[in-house]
Amino acid sequence: VEADIPDTISVVGGNVENLSIKCNSFEYSSLQNKTVTQELYLDRFVYAPIKKGDKIGEVRFYFDGEYIGSSYISADADVKAVEQKQKEKSFFRKIKERLFND
Repeated sequence: VEADIPDTISVVGGNVENLSIKCNSFEYSSLQNKTVTQELYLDRFVYAPIKKGDKIGEVRFYFDGEYIGSSYISADADVKAVEQKQKEKSFFRKIKERLFND
Protein backbone atom coordinates (compact mmCIF):
# COMPACT_ATOMS: atom_id res chain seq x y z
CA VAL A 1 0.00 0.00 0.00
CA GLU A 2 1.44 3.38 -0.99
CA ALA A 3 0.97 6.22 1.51
CA ASP A 4 -0.60 9.43 0.25
CA ILE A 5 1.71 12.09 1.72
CA PRO A 6 2.84 15.57 0.62
CA ASP A 7 6.14 15.82 -1.29
CA THR A 8 7.66 18.39 1.08
CA ILE A 9 7.35 19.91 4.54
CA SER A 10 8.22 23.47 5.62
CA VAL A 11 11.41 24.02 7.62
CA VAL A 12 11.92 26.67 10.32
CA GLY A 13 15.44 27.96 11.05
CA GLY A 14 17.15 26.01 8.31
CA ASN A 15 19.25 26.66 5.23
CA VAL A 16 16.23 25.66 3.08
CA GLU A 17 12.53 26.57 3.29
CA ASN A 18 11.15 23.15 2.29
CA LEU A 19 12.37 19.61 2.82
CA SER A 20 11.60 16.57 0.67
CA ILE A 21 10.04 13.75 2.64
CA LYS A 22 9.46 10.07 1.90
CA CYS A 23 7.52 7.16 3.27
CA ASN A 24 8.21 3.48 2.72
CA SER A 25 5.36 1.47 1.26
CA PHE A 26 3.39 -0.77 3.61
CA GLU A 27 3.21 -4.47 2.79
CA TYR A 28 0.16 -6.47 3.85
CA SER A 29 -0.42 -9.69 1.94
CA SER A 30 -4.07 -10.52 2.64
CA LEU A 31 -5.65 -7.26 1.39
CA GLN A 32 -5.93 -8.27 -2.28
CA ASN A 33 -6.94 -4.85 -3.67
CA LYS A 34 -9.35 -4.08 -0.83
CA THR A 35 -9.89 -0.56 0.48
CA VAL A 36 -7.34 0.55 3.02
CA THR A 37 -7.69 3.92 4.79
CA GLN A 38 -4.88 5.92 6.27
CA GLU A 39 -4.30 8.55 8.95
CA LEU A 40 -1.46 11.01 8.50
CA TYR A 41 0.47 12.17 11.58
CA LEU A 42 2.67 15.00 10.34
CA ASP A 43 3.22 18.51 11.71
CA ARG A 44 2.91 21.53 9.41
CA PHE A 45 6.62 22.25 9.79
CA VAL A 46 9.84 20.96 11.34
CA TYR A 47 12.72 22.72 13.08
CA ALA A 48 16.28 22.55 11.78
CA PRO A 49 18.73 20.88 12.14
CA ILE A 50 17.48 17.68 10.52
CA LYS A 51 19.44 14.67 9.32
CA LYS A 52 18.50 12.52 6.35
CA GLY A 53 16.43 9.62 7.62
CA ASP A 54 15.14 11.41 10.74
CA LYS A 55 11.59 10.34 11.59
CA ILE A 56 9.28 13.35 11.23
CA GLY A 57 5.88 11.70 10.99
CA GLU A 58 3.88 8.53 10.58
CA VAL A 59 1.13 7.05 8.40
CA ARG A 60 -1.20 4.53 10.05
CA PHE A 61 -3.14 2.11 7.88
CA TYR A 62 -6.59 0.68 8.65
CA PHE A 63 -8.73 -1.98 7.03
CA ASP A 64 -12.44 -1.96 7.93
CA GLY A 65 -11.59 0.41 10.80
CA GLU A 66 -9.01 -1.95 12.30
CA TYR A 67 -5.37 -0.92 12.59
CA ILE A 68 -3.14 -3.09 10.42
CA GLY A 69 0.19 -1.29 10.54
CA SER A 70 2.15 1.89 10.00
CA SER A 71 5.04 3.40 8.10
CA TYR A 72 7.34 6.23 9.15
CA ILE A 73 7.70 9.49 7.23
CA SER A 74 11.34 10.53 7.10
CA ALA A 75 13.53 13.38 5.92
CA ASP A 76 15.01 12.82 2.47
CA ALA A 77 17.96 15.20 3.02
CA ASP A 78 20.03 16.98 5.65
CA VAL A 79 19.05 20.51 6.72
CA LYS A 80 21.50 22.72 8.58
CA ALA A 81 20.37 25.19 11.21
CA VAL A 82 20.93 28.85 10.40
CA GLU A 83 21.43 31.35 13.22
CA GLN A 84 19.11 34.31 13.15
CA LYS A 85 21.14 37.40 14.01
CA GLN A 86 19.30 40.10 15.87
CA LYS A 87 19.99 43.66 14.92
CA GLU A 88 22.10 45.47 17.49
CA LYS A 89 20.03 48.09 19.27
CA SER A 90 21.41 51.58 19.34
CA PHE A 91 22.70 53.08 22.57
CA PHE A 92 19.80 55.54 22.76
CA ARG A 93 17.16 52.85 22.07
CA LYS A 94 18.54 50.79 24.96
CA ILE A 95 18.29 53.79 27.30
CA LYS A 96 14.74 54.56 26.11
CA GLU A 97 13.64 50.95 26.71
CA ARG A 98 15.12 50.95 30.21
CA LEU A 99 13.47 54.21 31.13
CA PHE A 100 10.01 53.60 29.72
CA ASN A 101 9.55 49.82 29.80
CA ASP A 102 10.37 49.14 33.44
